[in-house]
Amino acid sequence: MVAPETLRHLEFFKGMSLETVEAIINATNEVSKKGIIFNEGDKGDFMLIIIEGNVEVLTKKRKEGDYNVIAVLKPGDIIGEIALVGDKIRTAKCRTEQDKEIKVLELTEAAFSKLQTSNPKASLQIYEKTLKIIAQRFKRMAEKQDRWNFWL
Repeated sequence: MVAPETLRHLEFFKGMSLETVEAIINATNEVSKKGIIFNEGDKGDFMLIIIEGNVEVLTKKRKEGDYNVIAVLKPGDIIGEIALVGDKIRTAKCRTEQDKEIKVLELTEAAFSKLQTSNPKASLQIYEKTLKIIAQRFKRMAEKQDRWNFWL
């Protein structure tokens, strides 16, 4: 089991109390992943907090059917968060960078539901961090788009 003190420097856990970090650790499973984590269009029921290694986020090219790497996420980043706060269909393909093994904390939908009852403060902080990250990603995406076309 990962020690709470070792996670507090990661972006997702910054500003959280030790007790909140411990509650999140207790609600998650520490697992290793290698290769494809999930595909665009898959049904999702978990999110991952990256604690070691990097993850490539890919989307399909419009014409060729191949994929573009649109982001490389690092320890402290999250993937699959949309499955917990909204749509259950994966919006992108995620794989470990260079097919290397990574370590993540996996928070399932069922565990998150249970955490909302047992520790509302921890679940609220997960929501807050997750929504902040989604907003940052949305802002970066909007900045890359033609502002007029983006909102039509």
